Parts: sequence; structure tokens; C-alpha cells
Amino acid sequence: MHTLSNEQLITFQVNGFLTIDSVLTDEEVDTLAARADLIASGQATHIPQRCIQQETVFRKGDKEVADQALSVRKLHMLAAYDEVMWKHATNAKIVDIIADLLRT
Repeated sequence: MHTLSNEQLITFQVNGFLTIDSVLTDEEVDTLAARADLIASGQATHIPQRCIQQETVFRKGDKEVADQALSVRKLHMLAAYDEVMWKHATNAKIVDIIADLLRT
């Protein structure tokens, strides 16, 4: 089943990105934001430290970390370790859109 219209696919091909409103519910977004904050703050002990990348100035010690979550540059590979992030990564609403964009 295709989720995207031909017009949306063309927009993606031309621009290299596509904005789609309301794919996730407010509750889903709030759940993801809360989990990302928990992980970025270092409070999710089940997430390996290698999955939390700090900005260089903090990592090298050039600047003091006042708020751990705000010092984070990138969170990656979270779905492999976290049930909430796995559920998001496998969410059919998102996967179907990606499948359309990849034409699979």
C-alpha cells in the first residue's frame, strides 16, 4: 500500500526532502522527546555511552558541561538498545513513507 501521492514523490525527488504534517501524534512526539532527553542526560543506564556523542568542546574539556543533555551533539544506534526507540524506528506510519520514498 502506498502512503505518498505522486506529487509528494516528485517533490521529494526535486527537493531532496519532504515535509509531512501530523505523521506522529502529539503523544508519540512527547514520548520520543522525553526518552531522548532521558538518554541525552545520561540517566538511561541501558544505553552504551558510545551511543551518546558530545559536542567537541565538551568532549575535549574546553568547556564545562553545565547540562549533560544540552552538551550532546548526536544520539545514535538507540533502537538497538531501547524499546521506545525501537518502536519508533519500526513504526508502520514512518516505515511506509520510507518505503514509498525508496520505491520498494
